[in-house]
Amino acid sequence: MVHKTAALRLYILSLVTLLSASSACNVIKVDCGVGDGCTGPEVSNPRFEVVNHEDMSQSPTLWITSGKELAARWDAYTIFLHLGDELCEFENLTESTSDCQVCDLCADLNTLDDRCPRLQFLSGNDLGPRVITFDGFMPPERFVTNTHPGSGCFSTIFGSPGPFRFVPTGNATYQMLSTIHSTSPDTILAEKKVFVIEAGVAQATQYRLEHLLTDVASNPPTPFFKWTVQNSSPWEDGFTPDLRVTRIRILTGRPGTDPLTGRFKLEDPTPVRPSRVVFFNNFVASDPPSPGDIYANPEEASQRCYVNPNTPDGDINLTNCRAAAGNSNGVLYDATPNTLKTSLTVPLTWLVEFKQAEGADFNPSTPVFDPVPAGASLAIEFTIEKIP
Repeated sequence: MVHKTAALRLYILSLVTLLSASSACNVIKVDCGVGDGCTGPEVSNPRFEVVNHEDMSQSPTLWITSGKELAARWDAYTIFLHLGDELCEFENLTESTSDCQVCDLCADLNTLDDRCPRLQFLSGNDLGPRVITFDGFMPPERFVTNTHPGSGCFSTIFGSPGPFRFVPTGNATYQMLSTIHSTSPDTILAEKKVFVIEAGVAQATQYRLEHLLTDVASNPPTPFFKWTVQNSSPWEDGFTPDLRVTRIRILTGRPGTDPLTGRFKLEDPTPVRPSRVVFFNNFVASDPPSPGDIYANPEEASQRCYVNPNTPDGDINLTNCRAAAGNSNGVLYDATPNTLKTSLTVPLTWLVEFKQAEGADFNPSTPVFDPVPAGASLAIEFTIEKIP
């Protein structure tokens, strides 16, 4: 027969798994739902990690290849029990007492019964957490999972089966909820958008471009637009190392929001043809920006792709870049929208040039050169594929 405390311990460890995924460094607090007898649980630093890529930035959106596993992890999972007449000041409590028990289930499992001998106080309460998968990112609800064995703060030690791991099989939003008791509303512990890239099946994503500067010394003047990976953590998107950018298009249209993903997307997008795209590590422009910020950058001659002026969108592809104006191909750049693979922690800035003499045309369908109109809305679109 399983000891009651041991059985409850297993039950709560099962609960812990599903309370794990949220933005890093947060403490998620949930009401136990049993009056003054219980406070918590508090989940410290809950997060999703890509198994074998735990050092990836904790981005709200993940791009992964098919077959990758995600794990639910956290640093502490604490329940506070009020079991007697003693006033419990848990903020100042260093050791549990008979009346006031601080039960961190991430501590050594072998000593859990000694530190929290009355943890069975919670037995019989409705703790039912849920993981809801919104296939394709939006409702209706397609897949619901209740408890799973495992603990987000342990590997396979102390008899724990390790963190809950699962393999996303398609684009989806994973939302983790905790219904602590039947009369309480759900607490959203985490929400993660996941894009899954199958071998041979690429997906594209758009980012809004903003005007950086116009080189008035050229005739006609040459505008530059930019998109920069935000130099803060976490970045908007995280990419596993087996993904890369292939095709790049510059689009114009009306700014909008993808109704499925909630991400930026141009409405009625039309390809335009720049003259080239350059991409700099840790780019910082002067204030106000000047053409020298670009032309004098040490990476200007080595990290660039020129267009084919005979195609409507310029045929820009990072796996076969034109290193100079004209049709000379052959340079491969291994990159995601965030970084070059040779410097995975250094954010990129993508700069888009519209120089008439080197093939730019805002409307390639007309027989004459069309400059970029004032106030035009532009986006850079990256096609993401699994590296063969």
